[in-house]
Amino acid sequence: MKNDFVIQFENEEKLPHTVLKNVKYYDEEEDMFCNAVLELFGHSRKTTIYKPDGNIRKENKSVTSKHSEIIVRILQKDMDGSVLTIQDDKYIMDLENTDVVIEFYNELNKDFINNH
Repeated sequence: MKNDFVIQFENEEKLPHTVLKNVKYYDEEEDMFCNAVLELFGHSRKTTIYKPDGNIRKENKSVTSKHSEIIVRILQKDMDGSVLTIQDDKYIMDLENTDVVIEFYNELNKDFINNH
């Protein structure tokens, strides 16, 4: 039987995706930043993490309750890009992608903030 978050992810995966390429994802198992593609859709996101040879290492799927605020923190920002976290996942990306992430989650969090 599927849990609520699996069902939510499957439903949201049908929504239009915001796809961010040229992203680095911090893989705790490897203890390093790896090349990745970040896909944002609804309260869900999917990170496809690549090996140095370009093959897919793994995919991380994350779902946040529709009744929760999604926390994005900029840890470091300069002219070359930023280091940020979405919930507990850490990424490095250029400033254009950073702006897309901030705008995406600001819009998504409006309903949560207005209802609390």
